[in-house]
Amino acid sequence: MNHTSISVVVADDHPVVLHGLVSLLSGEPDFRVLAACNDGVTALEAIAHHAPDIALLDLRLPKMTGLEILDKISNQSLNTRVVILTAFTEDHDVLVAISRGVYGIILKDAVANALLGCLRTVSMGNRCVPPELLRRELHWLTEAASIDQVLTERERDVTRLIAEGLSNKDVAERLEISEGTVKLHVHHIYSKTGVSTRPDLIALANRIGIGTHRKPPSL
Repeated sequence: MNHTSISVVVADDHPVVLHGLVSLLSGEPDFRVLAACNDGVTALEAIAHHAPDIALLDLRLPKMTGLEILDKISNQSLNTRVVILTAFTEDHDVLVAISRGVYGIILKDAVANALLGCLRTVSMGNRCVPPELLRRELHWLTEAASIDQVLTERERDVTRLIAEGLSNKDVAERLEISEGTVKLHVHHIYSKTGVSTRPDLIALANRIGIGTHRKPPSL
């Protein structure tokens, strides 16, 4: 990686934000903007074509999200390091991105020097993730691993289907069991996880990855 000239592909679907990022980086002598993209598919194509040092990606890009691009880069063994831009650190996908090895997380309302500093840190092979997010990630992984251990495989199936929006009747049909058995499973799930309502169960499932099919790595 050439540290005297840090090559970057930038992607954001808001034209003003994209223009601002490109202008900021272009004004710095140690950065080269190779492509500016407004959707995830175009961004991935630019990354594959240019092989930049860093991909600075909005988390919520249309057509393909920043998280999906991160996965593609990892699966294709590309050397580009990903830095995610996000408006909300509470977003579940931020924790997923950290667990999958993203190099940097930067808030959209961060000052310019913080963004530039983060990118320079990442260019040297170091991660740039706020400590509070690392602490939240550890808590999330611990919680997910704990719940995964106490739920049976059938209970995880029921939880996943409920998180997808299925009723008890629909869950029963999908799993080919009785509706009464589903209700019993739900009762056991509530007891083991400490939740007491269906919305709380759905929120928990999405938070730890059961509902989103993004199961976190084992500890």
